[in-house]
Amino acid sequence: MADSVAARLKQVRGDLAETQESMSQRFALGKRTWQNYERGIYPPTAHALQQLCRLGYDANWILTGRGKMRPIPVRDATQTHTSSVDETVMIAVVCALESEMVDMRVNLPSDRKAMAITALYDFAVSTTDSDQRSEIVARQVPRILRLVS
Repeated sequence: MADSVAARLKQVRGDLAETQESMSQRFALGKRTWQNYERGIYPPTAHALQQLCRLGYDANWILTGRGKMRPIPVRDATQTHTSSVDETVMIAVVCALESEMVDMRVNLPSDRKAMAITALYDFAVSTTDSDQRSEIVARQVPRILRLVS
């Protein structure tokens, strides 16, 4: 079992039978960006996670190792996407976290960033007032950052 975000991304690449360079091209990333993801230098961006979800990979599995790598079969992933992860909420969470990390000048290793994203995502989806979800999550980001730092 892959025990880090980097190792799981390498496993995804192997599942797709791609090279690191072709993964960067596939997701419109810089030439060495995917390589840096797999080395654990940078965590995947919200855009990369969204693209992986569209291919049928589970963002929760990528970030935490929990659940299945592909909750739906490959042939179904290209036809209809049904993920247990709400992509809109995930993107909002990752963007809020990255913005706060810049403001606070915090740099987290991939595993801790994944913990923060997971905690914030779980909090966001448990919030019943979807109109105020972004505001509520934004207030929680500094607290979560302090917990995982």
